[in-house]
Amino acid sequence: MNKFLFGSVNSIFNYSEQAGLLCGKIITGFTDRQEHNKQTKEYLQYLVAPLAAETKSYNFETVKELERCLKINDKYFRVYYLATLPNNAYAASLFKLINLPLPMTLSYHIEGTNKASMLRAARQRLSVLESSQNGLVKKGRSRDPETDREIGEVSVFINDLVHDFEKTFQVGIYAGINAGDRKQLLEYDRKFQDETEDSEFVFNTYSYAQARAYQSLMPLGEDPVREKHLLQTSAVVNLLPFLTRNLNDPTGIFFGVNHYNNSLILIDIFKARNANMNIFGTSGSGKSVTAKLIMTRLVLRGIQNIIIDPEGEYCALTRSLGGSVVSFNSQAGIDPFELLNDPQSDPKEYIQILKNFFSFFIQEQNKDYSLLDKILMKTYFSPGLVNIKKFLRVLDTALGRQNPGLYQDLFQLLQGSLGGLFQNTLKIDLNQDMICFDLSGLYTDEKKIPLTYLIGCVINKLINNVDRKRMIFIDEAHKLLANQATTAFYVDLVKTARKRKTGVVSITQNPEDFKENDNSKTIITQAETTILLKQAPASLNYIQRFDLFRLTERECSDLACFTVGEALFIREREHILLDIFPFPSEKELVFT
Repeated sequence: MNKFLFGSVNSIFNYSEQAGLLCGKIITGFTDRQEHNKQTKEYLQYLVAPLAAETKSYNFETVKELERCLKINDKYFRVYYLATLPNNAYAASLFKLINLPLPMTLSYHIEGTNKASMLRAARQRLSVLESSQNGLVKKGRSRDPETDREIGEVSVFINDLVHDFEKTFQVGIYAGINAGDRKQLLEYDRKFQDETEDSEFVFNTYSYAQARAYQSLMPLGEDPVREKHLLQTSAVVNLLPFLTRNLNDPTGIFFGVNHYNNSLILIDIFKARNANMNIFGTSGSGKSVTAKLIMTRLVLRGIQNIIIDPEGEYCALTRSLGGSVVSFNSQAGIDPFELLNDPQSDPKEYIQILKNFFSFFIQEQNKDYSLLDKILMKTYFSPGLVNIKKFLRVLDTALGRQNPGLYQDLFQLLQGSLGGLFQNTLKIDLNQDMICFDLSGLYTDEKKIPLTYLIGCVINKLINNVDRKRMIFIDEAHKLLANQATTAFYVDLVKTARKRKTGVVSITQNPEDFKENDNSKTIITQAETTILLKQAPASLNYIQRFDLFRLTERECSDLACFTVGEALFIREREHILLDIFPFPSEKELVFT
């Protein structure tokens, strides 16, 4: 929701000559009226030349001015001007108007104003208002609330103008309706007035100035009646009936339908600055279904999907699409040394990864990274098969009595509560079109987070091979922000994904989990596409406080009351209210 320039400030200027209008410059780009008219006529002649033989020739004698209408040959015309605007207007207000089933023409005249003149007049008005209030106080009377409100509005207007947050324009809007006879014209008039009054826009018409008003309606850049309103930039934007550009890329996937104009939104996410994406929404808002729809449509485009699934929500979909589900538990675990083993790579590349991995299980007082580094080097370069059992044997032998706590902390990986999870050699086929790493059998974050970090490092290695496009879906993404190591890994993955033909999709409830102090906010800012489903009040406060997505007040209020399937789609600073839904053939896939 954006406010129009309030009537109180509007009345200050009275559209006087001191506003310094730049006639014709805003819309046409011409400051010379004669040059503008010449160009307009040449263009119109070019447009109508092919139809000249079939077109009736109109001259001024054929135009008859009647009461409240014009008769041109066998057609009746009525011209309206925008007389009153509501205090608040939304982006769809006039868009709905042009979609009425009426033979209607809409004409805009937008002229710039002189900033210095606007500021001078506004400050004069502010001085008058404050003097009025001070006079009341001196007489022992209470201040007038309406005047105080106006003082606040004028002050905001001055501040916006001084800092170039807003500019001011003189805007005239004219509508014309044509009909075959007077009766039909009256019927159209009733429908038009009913619709505009519902939206609090008041369009008036002239009794005996229809011919002059008709000139304002024609595409000549002339406005003889000059029924103007002084509006700020945000208000002018909301008055334009063109809400969004058409996002329809035949090489892309279907995201949904534009809520305002029912146009299809098809986007190739790899054509933007990066293919990263965020999906934020409260529990039950439709995050999982949205992600499943995107996955399904990406697979059909030949893009590999890799999913980190803490709750097992995507397993059924993966199997239905012929993908591979990798489940983890104490009987089906994976040895971190085997997982990272690559004969063609230098083992030193994995030392830091393993140090970070083992740090999840070592108590703070027992951490000794230099000692751990030596043990890992010795494990890799001593004879024999490298696995976690060998590592623990080398650790036990090397430590002796030096740091028994370190050995005890890591021994749980072999026989403690984590026994089996990091010992077995689970085979993983990384060539499938869809791979789901199912962590739902682990139950606690104590097990899920270290394994997620380990899987992430394997994925990071995989996407270095740029043989195909890939999307990495991370559900419950906030869990990767548990410590410094996983956060640093996550941020680096998002930053470098673009260079490796990969996008990272972060799925979580709360944007506020991504903070400035640990650099995790970069994950949000590095995503070119964001889908905002229904948001909790705390999330909306965070979004507004840090101006994360440059949302308007109306967008924030909408996000608080979205129903399932409604979303705000943000891409390359384009904001679209989107209706997301599955096709009949997809319902069985995504609702499982």
